[in-house]
Amino acid sequence: MAIKRSKRMAVVLTLAERAEDQAAQRLQEARQQQQLEQGKLQELRDYFQDYADQIDQQRQGLTAQTIMTYRHFLQQLEQSVSVQQTRVKQGEQLNERLLVEWQQLYHRRRSIAELIQRLQVSENAALEKQLQKEIDELTTLSRHRNS
Repeated sequence: MAIKRSKRMAVVLTLAERAEDQAAQRLQEARQQQQLEQGKLQELRDYFQDYADQIDQQRQGLTAQTIMTYRHFLQQLEQSVSVQQTRVKQGEQLNERLLVEWQQLYHRRRSIAELIQRLQVSENAALEKQLQKEIDELTTLSRHRNS
């Protein structure tokens, strides 16, 4: 007897489940990385603000050269904040792409599972019809023998 189509589709479902799981794992890892990058950005912003506040408090007793050195350092911090903002933005874009990919794989897997369910219902109906036909034939055969 040939292998039922629903059984053959089970392999496709397994592959779809694996692909969905892998996409979910990539999304989870990207989200964790995004949280780390966001934390680094917040730390840089806080450090920048603390450093700027310290300079403002000490400004009166500082020489022009020291103030320029502090400003130069603040500019470098500002550039670091800008670079980190770019990383955060790229992480957000990656998360969006990975979410869309996972959603597509999720819907694909669900569609395959629903197809398998419909195939099983159809196969069961065909099997019941075949069994009923055989029962009818046996009943007819039994009546002919008894007559």
